Amino acid sequence: MLRSLVGSEMCIRDRFRFHMHPMRLVLLCILAAVALSNAQTCAPPIFSWENSLQGWVKASGTTDLDTNNCVQTNAYSMMTGATAGSYSMRLAYDHVAGKQGVFWVVQDFDFSGSNIIKFDVTFGSGAHSSNILLSLSTGSSWSWYESTEVPLSTSSTTTVSFDLQALTWKLNGVTGAIQNISQIKRIAIIYRPVNVGFVELFIDNFRLCGNTPVAPTTVAPTQAPTTRAPQNTPTGFVTTQGTKFVIGNCPFYFLGTNVYYVAYESQSLVDASFLDMSAMGFTVLRTWGFLDIGSLDGTTRYNIDGKKNGVYFQYWDTATNAPKINEGSDGLVKLDYALSKAAYYNIKVIVALVNNWHHFGGMDQYVVWYQANNHDEFYTDARIKQAYKNYVNALVNRVNTYTGVRYKDDPTIFAWELANEPRCKGDNKPGSCSTTTIVNWAGEMSDYIKSIDPNHMIAVGDEGFFHVWRIVALSRLSV
Repeated sequence: MLRSLVGSEMCIRDRFRFHMHPMRLVLLCILAAVALSNAQTCAPPIFSWENSLQGWVKASGTTDLDTNNCVQTNAYSMMTGATAGSYSMRLAYDHVAGKQGVFWVVQDFDFSGSNIIKFDVTFGSGAHSSNILLSLSTGSSWSWYESTEVPLSTSSTTTVSFDLQALTWKLNGVTGAIQNISQIKRIAIIYRPVNVGFVELFIDNFRLCGNTPVAPTTVAPTQAPTTRAPQNTPTGFVTTQGTKFVIGNCPFYFLGTNVYYVAYESQSLVDASFLDMSAMGFTVLRTWGFLDIGSLDGTTRYNIDGKKNGVYFQYWDTATNAPKINEGSDGLVKLDYALSKAAYYNIKVIVALVNNWHHFGGMDQYVVWYQANNHDEFYTDARIKQAYKNYVNALVNRVNTYTGVRYKDDPTIFAWELANEPRCKGDNKPGSCSTTTIVNWAGEMSDYIKSIDPNHMIAVGDEGFFHVWRIVALSRLSV
């Protein structure tokens, strides 16, 4: 309170250049302090990025944007970066001179009753002198009102503030007031760094303040912001460029983990797992895309391992005398859900297509299905190879129950993995083959998958110690 009184007194004396009775001055200072306090009253955050991006994405498509550089936006737990709750929005990319980073959300907002927008900015890696500004678009027009730039502190959290009633907003180069403040359609945060190179920001606690701030009514966007980044691979897919992973022309750096059970566990456990992965900053996940059993009656083509929590993806159908896919709620719908949660948290997924080991059925379940004898016949038996292709084809062309996106069109999938740790021997059936056998199988299957899904990368799934055949195999596999 004392600080507010002193500040008010200094403001009054400096502005009006006169003195008055001390008691009157104190009363006036108190009134001014109360007014200042009311002006700083803020509604609860409209964006705090708790567990999701709330519709925010990277903008692209014009020459002044960082369209050639990777921007990874995701809800991210950060002790210093989160100022409201436990999560903030992480913005990270490699900055190029003359460019700027723009991140936006499309919704319907009514900011009437509030006159200040505030949010908190904390640097992560690559902190250097930088400015940030806000841009707002009203009505059906794509014209943008742009604020003045606000410098950021590199050593502590900066609370940036933008006056909605100021006369300093620029529209098409003309300075003035924002029109139709009750009809905000788009909000953009624009970041303008000074130095080139990698930089990481955490944005949090996006709120409205004013004399009588009112939390705006928001409507979920009817369409995502359009992007214009034509390239050979559709937008969002991870591919390679030399020795780097890229999205478009943007380097893609990631922290990955292996969580096989999200493909078949309960939704509550899957939800908790993705929440934890997001909180720890994981951006790539590896999981199983297989769960193979024998016949449902258990008498024909016995189980190598069996169902998991009542879930199975493939089984031996005694009516058709062939493998059949379970597309129900206790089948691939489970994988659908895992991929939908991955998309929600902006986590890419490596999907393994079969197991070398008996767990979850794997290669030896195929061997049992076709009444072969040895583990390595999985790689050479024409019937088994066709059954594998049939399953892969069904998976690649499957439409996700939750997102409506066909798997082969889904950039959430990082890559298809041909098998988990393919070897000549398993742990259930005997086997003996040469490295050439696995190389030839890997080449054939990768060529097949690429023929039906040109968008996704393909991994062998080996463990890295088969030096000779691994080099040969990788030389054949296209990404």
